[in-house]
Amino acid sequence: MKLNLEYQLTQEDYFDFTYYATWIAQWNKRKRIIYYSRIIILCIAIIIFFHFTGKPLTSTFLIIYSVFLCIYIFLVVPFWIKSNYKRVARKFFKDEKNVIFFSKSNLEINESGIFSSDQHTSAHFRWSSVVKYAENEKLYMVFVSDSNAIIIPKRIISSSGNKEILTTIFQQNIPLQVQLHNKF
Repeated sequence: MKLNLEYQLTQEDYFDFTYYATWIAQWNKRKRIIYYSRIIILCIAIIIFFHFTGKPLTSTFLIIYSVFLCIYIFLVVPFWIKSNYKRVARKFFKDEKNVIFFSKSNLEINESGIFSSDQHTSAHFRWSSVVKYAENEKLYMVFVSDSNAIIIPKRIISSSGNKEILTTIFQQNIPLQVQLHNKF
């Protein structure tokens, strides 16, 4: 069983990959907790600062501050983080040194691994080299190192038959410990 795919990554694909792999993915949970904890600690420090300046903290001030804090943490910060990732993706996409990353690629996926080629490079990745596998609503991501992945946009899988073939190949060949590590 094998599947041949021809595609070209877009700026949006790159954004989806970097945003997922470096922020949203379950393996980044600790990073997100630390980030939000720092924001909360800063907000608590501001309250303590006001308390020690001798100015009385009224309940109205604390309520307004709490509402502002919730809006900031749950609306502004996620929007800011996502827009920052989009800015980085746009910059990466426009940089001429990265043109190869967005060139037309061919993948052959079969029982021996994934063979990737484009006009400049070719590589063969055996299934035993897969360290992580992830999937979101837009991408399949087969990681061959902690930060290097074969990115397969779901938009290029034209038929449900090809999707089933790809899923079957992944299930049969991605090492079990990798599959189990990525399930929650």
